[in-house]
Amino acid sequence: MTAAVKGCWRDGKILVIARESALPHRCIKCNAPVAEGTKVRNVYWHHPALYLLILLQVLIYALVAVLVRKKARITFSLCAEHRGKYWKGLAVGWIGTLAGIGVTIHGVTGDQVWTTVEGSVLLLVSVVIGIGWTRLLSPQRIDEDYVRLRGCGRAFLDSLPDYSR
Repeated sequence: MTAAVKGCWRDGKILVIARESALPHRCIKCNAPVAEGTKVRNVYWHHPALYLLILLQVLIYALVAVLVRKKARITFSLCAEHRGKYWKGLAVGWIGTLAGIGVTIHGVTGDQVWTTVEGSVLLLVSVVIGIGWTRLLSPQRIDEDYVRLRGCGRAFLDSLPDYSR
């Protein structure tokens, strides 16, 4: 384990952070030292049972989820390699999404069914790839004292002490 870190622990594959703590300046994916270039993100969480409201109506779910969600602000670092992968994923996602929209519109206006289908598939695949490649940390739970996050690399987690509460 590297230098002691206050307010950060690991619980299996989960990163546990005390609410007002900062993560160490190491890449959250590979644990490489990072001198600069931190990212600040707001993460939101609500109890998974709220997804059952989608069965009633999506608008009801969205409204309730926004009202009861919990928010945490986290600051983390990425090394140059993982920062590059993040930006590539963002570019692929946006370019593919815009291309999918364009191909779909071209197919619809030209009355070309297969072009419309291809554009729709490109749009869907690009959104999924973009989200998958750019998702860095996702909240597992947020409460008044702790934020629990998924998405850290094994090397980063192994550098932290075990969570024992």
